[in-house]
Amino acid sequence: MADEVPSEQPQPEETVAPKAGPSVGERFSAIASGVAKVSWFSYQTGRCMLVTGLLLVFFAKGCDSVGERGVDRAGAKRDYYQNQFSDDWDQQEIAAAKKIKGIEEDIEAEEEEDEVDEKKVEGLEEDLEESQDAQKDLAKKRAKAEEEYEMDDGLDLDNAARDARNIRAMDAWWSGMLFVIGSLVLVFGLIAVSSTGSDQERKICLLMLVIIVFSIYVGGISFTVPR
Repeated sequence: MADEVPSEQPQPEETVAPKAGPSVGERFSAIASGVAKVSWFSYQTGRCMLVTGLLLVFFAKGCDSVGERGVDRAGAKRDYYQNQFSDDWDQQEIAAAKKIKGIEEDIEAEEEEDEVDEKKVEGLEEDLEESQDAQKDLAKKRAKAEEEYEMDDGLDLDNAARDARNIRAMDAWWSGMLFVIGSLVLVFGLIAVSSTGSDQERKICLLMLVIIVFSIYVGGISFTVPR
């Protein structure tokens, strides 16, 4: 028999060892790094929201205060010019009354003399009559001036004082909405800082949250609009 050719033996396939995945420590390190980045971002965002909320709240309350002062100013301006007008005419009437009273006293003193100077008494009586007529004319002039004042400057001041209150009421809606937005931004900022900040910052933020929750959402003190 012919020599048999030995059959080729199949060679075993080379197997590639699977790559080892990240270890547990590396995974925890990556997670911790991501959490640290999120915490840092949350802390910085909270600080920005904290400052922005405070500015919005202060601005809103400042607008309320300035608006109320504007209403008071309009009313005070009306009262001031009204009082000035009345004081000017009162001074003229007081001066006229004093003049009449002085003439009357002079007449009484002259009549009490043993020898009455008739010419002097007649002259004083004429002065008295003229002064009384001037007093009546002054009263008429005052009545006319008051009528003109009420139809001109007084009417404008009354309308300005009345409109100031209505304008204040309309603008209060915008300042109220700004205050609500600012208070919400402030609350979210305090929550973010208290959850990511240091112990001292956490305590301060929590204390501020307690005050804000009570004053705004429980007592409603900060929402009260002065009238």
